[in-house]
Amino acid sequence: MAIVGEALDAIGAVSEAIGNVRTIAQAVREGRDYLRTMHPEVAEDLAAMCEEMRKSSHALASASSIVTHFRFVVSDAGDGQAAEASRFNEHLLRHKAQAERVRQLLDSMRGHCSTIEGHAAFVRERAEAKGLRSLFSFLGLRSEAREDELADALQRIYNEELDYHRNVSAMAHAIATSLAAVQDALGPPGILDPAKVPEAARVLGVHAEAFARIEADCNFNALELQESVDRLRSAR
Repeated sequence: MAIVGEALDAIGAVSEAIGNVRTIAQAVREGRDYLRTMHPEVAEDLAAMCEEMRKSSHALASASSIVTHFRFVVSDAGDGQAAEASRFNEHLLRHKAQAERVRQLLDSMRGHCSTIEGHAAFVRERAEAKGLRSLFSFLGLRSEAREDELADALQRIYNEELDYHRNVSAMAHAIATSLAAVQDALGPPGILDPAKVPEAARVLGVHAEAFARIEADCNFNALELQESVDRLRSAR
């Protein structure tokens, strides 16, 4: 059973955004101690950038959990099967209600491009004043190609934020489409067939695997970024 194309396309776009954050997070982790020692005057600005990216990572992980946090016992017994079908449907309806609020969830938790860009601009100015090539020079980089890679990833983070509403709509659509596919597997509109709970659970499992990867990657990014924030701010 394959994940539905609409959800898969949206998940792919979100995964690309996660990859850009991952690129920056790794670079900061590798260079944060050098920056903290050699350039403490910009440590707070880099920490603030990381904090905004951490917020967005945590928001995406929370949104993904709408699909991943299901667990059911599938029974072949008549009464048990009917009861589990009812519980499955009730749980699904609660999660669908959460999915309808995913835009508000992401709005309330996400980081902001303007904040990231403002701190990045401040660090760039300090770099130029010191005769350095870019803000990433403060991380002790010695590779022009690596600096270009990081600058490109940061620009894509700006662009994704500026195109925020399209990306949020895609994430919301992916979640709603996945849950609708699960509901359809329970039977035609207006009918809940207890015998179809195992199939609905399998449909859910396929979609949940894809969202679980997003959730795990975002949680990892958020953890790594928070560690860098804490490390950078310990310089003060």
